[in-house]
Amino acid sequence: TRRVVIEDRPVFKWDGLPNATHYRIYVLDANGNQASRSEELPPTQTEWKAPTPLRRGQIFSWVVTALVDGKEIVSPSASAPEMKFAVLSGNDLRELGRLKKQNSHLVLGVFYARTGLTIEAERELQSLIRLNPQSDLARKLLQSVRSMPRPN
Repeated sequence: TRRVVIEDRPVFKWDGLPNATHYRIYVLDANGNQASRSEELPPTQTEWKAPTPLRRGQIFSWVVTALVDGKEIVSPSASAPEMKFAVLSGNDLRELGRLKKQNSHLVLGVFYARTGLTIEAERELQSLIRLNPQSDLARKLLQSVRSMPRPN
């Protein structure tokens, strides 16, 4: 997906393929260098967590390879868009920690939207609207977040 993640050891999920013998995940940095790689994963496993932290504030892409009937299948294929994501920067992570202590749906919603965490922003703004159903500001902010590009 094209999104921002808070965790520096994200969990990668994919759809399994019939007759797959195994999977392997490769995580690449913005220069195409390998940042992480899974071991051979059994055909029943369709998620994997990076074993070591990825660098905060960096953009990564990832691919899944599957061995099916003796042939390696790579997803996404060369003709498909890359599966990109960014790990929240260290500064933003520290700010998030401070903001969570304020216990404000408005403040968190705006922070999440600003940093590209649109799903989290929408959740906070929906909570704000539930607590303040007459708030035009909350509704406008939610509408703005919903018009932002969504992760795939």
